[in-house]
Amino acid sequence: MARRRQLASWAGTFGRPAVCNLPMMRTRPLLLVALACLLTMAAAPAVANAAKVRKAFWAPPEQFPTLQELGVDIVEASVDWSQVAPTRPADATNPNDPAYHWPRVVERDVPEAQAYGMAPMLQISTTPEWASGNPDPRFPPTSTSDFTDFLIAASRRYPSVRHWMIWSEACSHNRFMPITPQAFGTPVTPDARFQPRPYAQLLDASYVTLKGLSRRNVVIGGSTWAVCDIRPIDWARYLKLPNGRRPRMDMWGHNPFVVYPPRKVPEKWKVSDIYRLSELQDAIDHYFGKPHHKKIRLFLSEFEMPTGPDQDIPVHTSEAGQARFVRQAFQQARKVGAYALGWLYLQDTPVPAGGTEGRFGGLLRPDGTRKPAFDVFQRE
Repeated sequence: MARRRQLASWAGTFGRPAVCNLPMMRTRPLLLVALACLLTMAAAPAVANAAKVRKAFWAPPEQFPTLQELGVDIVEASVDWSQVAPTRPADATNPNDPAYHWPRVVERDVPEAQAYGMAPMLQISTTPEWASGNPDPRFPPTSTSDFTDFLIAASRRYPSVRHWMIWSEACSHNRFMPITPQAFGTPVTPDARFQPRPYAQLLDASYVTLKGLSRRNVVIGGSTWAVCDIRPIDWARYLKLPNGRRPRMDMWGHNPFVVYPPRKVPEKWKVSDIYRLSELQDAIDHYFGKPHHKKIRLFLSEFEMPTGPDQDIPVHTSEAGQARFVRQAFQQARKVGAYALGWLYLQDTPVPAGGTEGRFGGLLRPDGTRKPAFDVFQRE
């Protein structure tokens, strides 16, 4: 919901781009008769002999049998530091410290995912007030050691976890502060160029800590989405430590949601949706790959295309359009050699009583029957 509010605020500030000749941002349900214009314009051929793109999914344990049927490789879950440790622990690296309240869903996620042959991935976000001095969990800790101590505790709590994502969409003020929104088509302001630094410090310290615990740990950083407050390509440009060096990571986490038709988005907007992954990968290669000749692959963590008016994504398509969209998303991911493509919801949530929007990005309808996209996702 925060993502949609962010888009709506931009629409009012920077103008409303047309979507297939229909308005994008509205308070009443948005009807996009079909996203066929988008799907046709942005279609790309499959890449021959491309590396496997792992399937990832955000889903609770009760849906794991269906995820196994879909061929899912990675199950994603989030751990909010601010909720797990509302008070300062006496022994921060000890997962059994009484100050810690580990989320029950994750307690079930990790062992059950492995029982179904899927690898768990944990995303660590938000800061408790005692660590930042601010009641707003979006602000980073004043000391990175507090965060890395929590990572040690989490890794000891979940010793089988190897994929670790550091924060969620840190490039947006809805998730990380302070971030100054960048107007479409304008350069990053001089002050905002330094705003990625606290996240860079957090990421680099996390990399050192997790690699020190096990070289098998995979650290996923970057933490961008298609229309960041500081656009993903600019975020990559300015993501530096205070000494000018780049923070270390194994992969770049990115959520490539489509919120505008590709052919209607000016290049100067620097939108990094599923159809513009090549530009983002080029930027990552340029800023992060050259010093160590290391390839930082994309981990596409969250993605969906709704089939009805949705509370999170301001566009939707038909069920047939969603199926085509899934196929093209995997094509685009293979094209850039992405490590994984994650889908956000398995099953739709209907519009609540008195409401106008539900969640319709699932591969299953509210009654549990399959949409055409289910079979496409299964085959990819």
